[in-house]
Amino acid sequence: METLEKLNQTDAATMMLVTHDPQAASYCHRVVFIKDGVLSGEIHRGESRQAFFQKIIEMLSFLGGNAHELSSIRV
Repeated sequence: METLEKLNQTDAATMMLVTHDPQAASYCHRVVFIKDGVLSGEIHRGESRQAFFQKIIEMLSFLGGNAHELSSIRV
């Protein structure tokens, strides 16, 4: 993930990542949430990846789902 993040920064390469993993999503600049085929939200990363990870977790909690679907890993 760090290698892809570096390529994105140095080469200005646009990338799209599809994941259910909040930790992997925290490397992105923007996360779009889709629930039941409907765009449910969008958040943007600021300076802190850790704060962005927490925003992702909060949005997942807001959207619902099962506890086992959330990663227990903290950045």
